[in-house]
Amino acid sequence: MTRKNRDKNIIKGYIQLPIIFLNNLCRTFAGEYGRPIPISLEPLSSLKGDDRAVIAKLFEKALNKNQILILSLVSKNIDLTASSLLKRISKETGIPLSTLKLNLKILRENGLVSYGKIGNPQPIKLTRAGEIVLQMLSSKAVNDPVDCPKYVLNENDKNFLQNIRMKILYQAYNSKTGHLPSSLSSTNIISAIFKIFGPNIVGSENAFILSKGHASFALYAVFATEGIIEECELSNFCELGSRLQGHPDKRFIREALVSTGSLGQGLSIGVGMAIGKKLKNNNGKVTPRAKP
Repeated sequence: MTRKNRDKNIIKGYIQLPIIFLNNLCRTFAGEYGRPIPISLEPLSSLKGDDRAVIAKLFEKALNKNQILILSLVSKNIDLTASSLLKRISKETGIPLSTLKLNLKILRENGLVSYGKIGNPQPIKLTRAGEIVLQMLSSKAVNDPVDCPKYVLNENDKNFLQNIRMKILYQAYNSKTGHLPSSLSSTNIISAIFKIFGPNIVGSENAFILSKGHASFALYAVFATEGIIEECELSNFCELGSRLQGHPDKRFIREALVSTGSLGQGLSIGVGMAIGKKLKNNNGKVTPRAKP
């Protein structure tokens, strides 16, 4: 393939990455999953969120962190030569200049960047293919479940968390039973999950499974705070006829989604629920909370 043809990265709105880069991508995927991946040309705008996330993951496998760093900084630095840019990156990050030069050479061989030669310096630029790769990598932050919106519990949440813990202690003191340490250790993460995703309620596409069901104090405390159950029900924990059993029971509280108790079962159930959403093209995330 000639350089002229290789640089035709977009044809009629379709993705067309350089063949050498696609070959590297196929080898990376085959090495990771033990089989080749068919590369189909799709209109960039038509790719669904999940597809974009998968492609982004493949790009991350095909490119190392130094190459991704170079691509991202090339897009932000205009009119710098390759030499000037690499010196700046090396000074700011401490990465050896020789390492950066090698990775930049690989990026050019893959058709992702272009720059001049000795005696004919030109600003380093992303090719159209490089722009596509960088765009797909940036989409991972939005579409990958691992990189979903982050929530850090801070000073503003002290009263909220204190309220949850007080409800946990109230249940334990009133019932004289239950697993207090397991519930207290789960307070922050369960609270954060409900703040971010609002799972297990009418209208929500997201699901939360308390895999370690013996930490039900924490789940019931969050349910009461979120208005899913009445706060007065907390005084009936583990009593005959109460909805609040020692382990969550979906027969009595549908928002529990799954009756849990056997450690680890939430993971397999969560995987099944996630696969079901995928097959039905439904949105939403599934979070099985197991032992820490």
